[in-house]
Amino acid sequence: MRLLFDTNILIHTEDAKELSKELQDLLALVRQFGHQPVIHPASFEDVARDQNPERRKITESKLKGYPVLSRQTPPADF
Repeated sequence: MRLLFDTNILIHTEDAKELSKELQDLLALVRQFGHQPVIHPASFEDVARDQNPERRKITESKLKGYPVLSRQTPPADF
């Protein structure tokens, strides 16, 4: 299963600071069950609005480490 990570979640998982217990638990479950975290192409647009150029560059480099969800991907039938 692919899990769409919000830009804010991604930033917190990649920052050089301690993760909250809830985020630790979520990431452990994602890995335990072999799910694939992906990001939406709009995440790059979101980060591009950051007024701090150094932080923007760092965050963009982190985004590039994740698969990007295709804009053409239709919803799965249930």
